[in-house]
Amino acid sequence: MEEIRNFLRTNLIGTLPRHGPKAADALAQQLHSIERGLKTGFIWDFACFSAAQANDLLTKLKEAKLVKNSLLAFQIGEDFGFLDGSRIDEIKSDNFAFIDISKHLNCPVVVGKSSQNSETIQQTLNSIHAQIQHSIPNEILTLVFDSTVHCIPTVFGLLIGYPVVYWFDVAQSDQNCLSGVPLTVFQVGWRPQSGPNITTPAVSFSVPCSVLEIVQNSVDLWKQKVADSELHFTSFSKTLDTVVL
Repeated sequence: MEEIRNFLRTNLIGTLPRHGPKAADALAQQLHSIERGLKTGFIWDFACFSAAQANDLLTKLKEAKLVKNSLLAFQIGEDFGFLDGSRIDEIKSDNFAFIDISKHLNCPVVVGKSSQNSETIQQTLNSIHAQIQHSIPNEILTLVFDSTVHCIPTVFGLLIGYPVVYWFDVAQSDQNCLSGVPLTVFQVGWRPQSGPNITTPAVSFSVPCSVLEIVQNSVDLWKQKVADSELHFTSFSKTLDTVVL
């Protein structure tokens, strides 16, 4: 990860002299997380880059042989990020637990495998697969989803590779029922040499406490998959007045 960090610091400082080092460190951690299988992708939130600038940086990283050639830049609306296209087969329903947080519900519920909502989620999965298969090396992949059918936060959760993914019925509302709901937050990051705790988490996701026992197996399987002595896992409870996805 150090080699990637140094490369990014050199390239980002010239563009963002005030925020370059911090952005480089955060981006290096995310790229390393994909390389080590911790996640399949991430949304760009490190610096005020355009998707084109981020894609140019990714091309330079590939030319320097610091990241996989299968890494691609994608864009959804105004958001963009990086994704390992070679791991598209991992984005399937069996690898995730889905939680329905639609606004009309009194509390979150786990989406049943044979429910109508599960079929809607499968449509989203099919759309993701169909579009990624048409990606062109070193070009930005523009992913388009009908926001009256597909829940965009679900798309992001799938592309990032969270083991537990939120979904809500966009046909009814773009709001959710998580306000005031106790959540268990799971975080994992690289263990620093100076101490036992993580500084900035590489992955962070939450699960409503009321359904945690039902989806615990999905969380445990994910933790086993990414088990590494360099990683530090932590969890804590949190309740928010408003949850924006």
